[in-house]
Amino acid sequence: YKLTINRCDFRINGSTNAVPAVTIGEGGGEALIYNSVFHSNAGKPLVATDTKVVNCTFALNGGGLEFADKQGQSEMHNSVLWRNNGYKNTDEWTGLSTGSMSHNAISSLKTDDETYNNVTLDANNNDVLKGPNFFDPVLSASDSWVMATRDFRVNPSAKIIGKASPKK
Repeated sequence: YKLTINRCDFRINGSTNAVPAVTIGEGGGEALIYNSVFHSNAGKPLVATDTKVVNCTFALNGGGLEFADKQGQSEMHNSVLWRNNGYKNTDEWTGLSTGSMSHNAISSLKTDDETYNNVTLDANNNDVLKGPNFFDPVLSASDSWVMATRDFRVNPSAKIIGKASPKK
């Protein structure tokens, strides 16, 4: 890989929803992002080309993930997408085919899309059977200092055991 991002925390980036937290453009070679957390960003947490995302958490971002490669080389595996981009009415990601995603827990996933071991994640954090059960996502946070202290480590959760548990 030309670029590797490991164990990083991208939070509270961008002043508007038009600014992504991380952009990986075309022509730079393949990128790998793993064991990282993207949360509380004003816009899209990630806009990427030829990128593999593994064991990452994307939560409470103002936009969804955008994979923009023309050759379908991007992939996402073993990751959690929770309450991003108005998740009730829109997808939390674009640009990935179903076959390039596996073992993810996603709050906007439609039941028909539960293939390749992808599962739908409930919006209720404290639901041990259907939700993520994060330590302390502070849903009521209104200022950036409180948002910065959100804790996305995972308590026991039936839906995301083994999926994107960041270390602290």
